[in-house]
Amino acid sequence: MDCPSHHPPPPPDELFDIDTTVDPTFIISLIRKLLPVDSGSGQRTQIKHNPRMDPNNAVQGVVESMDIGDDNHNESTSQEKDKAWEDHGCVLWDLAASTTHAELMVQNLILQVLHANLLVTTSSHIREICLGIIGNLACHEGLLKHIESTSGLVNILVGQLFLDDTQCLCELCRILTTGLYGAGCTLWAECFQSDDILRRGLWIAENTLNPHLIEKSVGLLLGILEGESEVGKLLIPPLMTRGLTSLLINLLSFEMSKLVKERIPERYSVLEMILRAIEALSASDSHSKDICSSIDDGASWDDATKDCIRRTVFTGLLQQTG
Repeated sequence: MDCPSHHPPPPPDELFDIDTTVDPTFIISLIRKLLPVDSGSGQRTQIKHNPRMDPNNAVQGVVESMDIGDDNHNESTSQEKDKAWEDHGCVLWDLAASTTHAELMVQNLILQVLHANLLVTTSSHIREICLGIIGNLACHEGLLKHIESTSGLVNILVGQLFLDDTQCLCELCRILTTGLYGAGCTLWAECFQSDDILRRGLWIAENTLNPHLIEKSVGLLLGILEGESEVGKLLIPPLMTRGLTSLLINLLSFEMSKLVKERIPERYSVLEMILRAIEALSASDSHSKDICSSIDDGASWDDATKDCIRRTVFTGLLQQTG
């Protein structure tokens, strides 16, 4: 590192090995500003060093070592503090889309900070931002395993299914789907095994009126259906006993009725996701028979819906034999 002659070079432990278009200290300062404040002491929660991370990395643990400056004397209202948190969090949400920035954030304990916030926040928007950042981090190869190895985080994430906020649930489904497609999919599947969790997942897909959430929640079910065999063995049988087949067909019937009445482009991707899920389910002989039986019993479905289901089942069977 070249420095002006009148400036001494920084000590080795202050050098950053990661190339980034954003000043690393700026990212670290934003992470620091997301630390939740203890309501009793008024001090920010300290995040402990993660021993699983590379001890040779010079920047890790910076969040823990920083004090909170004048935050104890901040007399702004709770709403103003939340607004400031949201502004800082949204910047990190955007930065997390970059692999370089995402790696720097994970090395500086962003996952532990977000985990702490998920445990204490009562703000739906703050929770959405936390989930959005984690969702972006999970999309980068190699960082998903850091999410999985952060103690208690996967269980906390799965438990967020009981939220009622649509935007939070959309971001959550994105994370969970990514996890089910990843190398550590069995860990996520095991967290899904609870009867309450399975019922809640189906309930969201069945009852939401938001097209984006329908797409994301069905996408989560698709991740189970076409994921690794270990995931299917754990989750498909209990989902079938809880009405997965009828749920998918009812959703398809609803979307087909919408399509007949009005062409709404934002619903095309929803319909495609439902068809993909039915097709994936049809890849099994026993499940395809269940779907066909449901078609015969579905007196309320119009002929167009039934024909669409039959073609989808046929496609799924062709993929199985192919």
